[in-house]
Amino acid sequence: MPRLFGLDPYEMIGEKIMACNRRQGGSSKDVYDLDLWAQRPFDERLVRRLAVLKAWTDRRGQLSYDPTALLAAIKPQNFRWSDISGPIRKRPMGGAGLEPATSCL
Repeated sequence: MPRLFGLDPYEMIGEKIMACNRRQGGSSKDVYDLDLWAQRPFDERLVRRLAVLKAWTDRRGQLSYDPTALLAAIKPQNFRWSDISGPIRKRPMGGAGLEPATSCL
């Protein structure tokens, strides 16, 4: 049986950070994943280095990577939470709906 290899978790987080940067104001999927990651212990310096490396190699011609601007843009109202309504449980948020993740690296 062949061995299966997956993406290193830190590599995945670097990709998620750049996906958030590219899709500001879009799907909430990557923000939600980053919030889940932020709830466990991790090497912040390594994540920061990988995010910078990903930003350096991300040549899509869209938004440049500005960590301060990215964090300022991560607000619940800026994302489509309906995109992840299946994978997360529903909880009251100001009366009804999903309770979105609000923390990100």
